[in-house]
Amino acid sequence: MRNKKLLVAVCGIVLALFLGCGKNSPQPSLSPSQDDRANHAIKTACGDLYFPEEWNDAVAVREQTTEFGSSVVFETELEGEKIILFTLNIGGGEGDEIGKLTDQNGQVRSVRMVISELHPEGVDEQSANRLFAMQEDINYLIDHLK
Repeated sequence: MRNKKLLVAVCGIVLALFLGCGKNSPQPSLSPSQDDRANHAIKTACGDLYFPEEWNDAVAVREQTTEFGSSVVFETELEGEKIILFTLNIGGGEGDEIGKLTDQNGQVRSVRMVISELHPEGVDEQSANRLFAMQEDINYLIDHLK
């Protein structure tokens, strides 16, 4: 009988803890919301792109005119080596279509993305994570296509 009471008490405590950790409890955020971060406008011939301002010093952007419109390359440098994070082809070309971009004259063009496969071998974990975070912010750019 005593074991049964102890089992009921333990089950009651577990149930109370379980119910106490419901939906109303605030959950800590692992990363800032994309909307909370400041962005940097990247002027291109085909319209403005927006990328997180936090990477201004780490990510270089270069634009090249193509037969379709523009190719915009996002790259960084790690231990003296230039690494392409991703390329956006605006107006056509290779890659997966990720959205549309409107220029100052109202012309709408498709935006295609080519993601580079990263191999950060021989670097410390913090540098590798930073590299992946820069590349992952393609999602920020996609969310801010206009």
